[in-house]
Amino acid sequence: MEDNFQGSAPPPPSIQMDSAVYSISHSAKDFYASVGTVDETAVGGGGGGGVEASVADFRARSNTPSTITVNSLPRIPSKSGLGNLISSVVDAETSLKNLMLDGDGDVQNSIRSAWVPSERTSGALAAIASSVPASDFIGADQLSKAGIMSDKLFVNPAFELSMRFVGTIPPPLLSETPEQMIASSDVRRLLAKGFYSSAANVSAKLLYAFEQGYGRAGHVSKHTPQSLMLWMYRIAALTMLEQVELAAKELEAFGDLDHPDLYLEYYNQTSTEKVHGSMVPFPLRLLHARLPQRLGNPKATLERLFIVKDKIETLLKNASEGRLPPAVTSDLQPEFLRIWQRRRVTTLYHLVAAAVQCEDFDAATGLLRLLLKLSPDRAAELWHSLGLLYCHIGTPRMAKICFAASEKEGKKSEYFTALHRALLTVCESSPVQAMDVYGQMMKQFPRHPAVVNAIAIGHFYAGRMTEAMSFLESYVLGEPRIFLTEQSVRNLVAMYELQNIQVLERKLRLLSLMCQYIPDGHGVDVLKLAE
Repeated sequence: MEDNFQGSAPPPPSIQMDSAVYSISHSAKDFYASVGTVDETAVGGGGGGGVEASVADFRARSNTPSTITVNSLPRIPSKSGLGNLISSVVDAETSLKNLMLDGDGDVQNSIRSAWVPSERTSGALAAIASSVPASDFIGADQLSKAGIMSDKLFVNPAFELSMRFVGTIPPPLLSETPEQMIASSDVRRLLAKGFYSSAANVSAKLLYAFEQGYGRAGHVSKHTPQSLMLWMYRIAALTMLEQVELAAKELEAFGDLDHPDLYLEYYNQTSTEKVHGSMVPFPLRLLHARLPQRLGNPKATLERLFIVKDKIETLLKNASEGRLPPAVTSDLQPEFLRIWQRRRVTTLYHLVAAAVQCEDFDAATGLLRLLLKLSPDRAAELWHSLGLLYCHIGTPRMAKICFAASEKEGKKSEYFTALHRALLTVCESSPVQAMDVYGQMMKQFPRHPAVVNAIAIGHFYAGRMTEAMSFLESYVLGEPRIFLTEQSVRNLVAMYELQNIQVLERKLRLLSLMCQYIPDGHGVDVLKLAE
């Protein structure tokens, strides 16, 4: 499935040494991380929607250990990714893949390009409008001297690992391959289909036409809406390839995305058509804001996102008072407000995700309640998200209230009710007690990956690791198009390393499936073969 592997997830449960036996401590947080929360919209279909990882930090809130004897202590990764503690609506709004599919293609350019420049940039653009040569007052530090910083050609990482460990590459079993999209230079479609290596390579190649290819960093060049769109695709592809440091390095040339040469007005002196607005695509602003989070600085991401939100609030306030940007006519005011209100909501979802990453749960709950006011049509999912958040921080009473509100607002179903009952059981007691509820859900919804993971992890916490592995493997190996998800693979790898029997052989079996079913082998680092 194309979108099974999105983002990264937390490490497996914490391991505490106790003589020759290792006590595997469980908690509600650990369980949500291992299972992934369930996408209530994906029930009944084939597809792996809804396998979303918790942001749990694995500081056990409750300890009821079960013991499993292992031969050696596996290396437990320290990184903890944002997966989704909250429901599918937040995941959909904040995933990089969906971010690139900005649905504003049919929106007037004047509306899309509206922005509020800083005082310094505003002064520079005003001077240009007065026919003062830009070179007279714009310093070199105010220009975006962008260029590709690496001439590396990216390849499918799963294929690389397969050649290294096996010597052959299993033939892909995907419905589409990237060759035709590469031939037509369709970078957007490459991203949409999950071929991130090809998207990074093609976008770099196309940037040569704008004199912004490899070796051009530090040189002045002309920006256009098309070149900025290519940069957006390039940075998104690098981020999905976990080349975050390179992405940040290439984006440094653009500063805070407010340089004068990123505005259409900068080129008005040499153009017959007088145009206004920023050439920076809105998704690139969110990408720019999210990069620090990927580099381990979620607080910087919060700061950047709040700046974006404040700019949007200024645009909306001015527009509601009749002060529209120069290129936006009064008849476009309703459309302008609609688009930027939608972008405000999107930014708020990103703020929720960043607040969870910072473990600022007060901010996260406050933002979710603000979203409830701004997006009443999504009330059921937002109440569900709030309930999950309260489960995560160990407040079952509030979680119960939120889940009840979610069921009241949404279309009540047996699935929704059972899901909430299971989550509350985990929150109040343990994943072992929740197995009965998940077992009932399994009978009703047998093709849902998150439910399968929940049962497997229930076995695991009950001390039945062999049974947990066999159960989860039977689904992943039997129907990889549905059950080969990042969380399933992560859970299997954790158990393989704990049991410490035929670890490499078992990991290579999963690698073969990823070569066949996952575009670009995205998420292959979960196997920890390259370490």
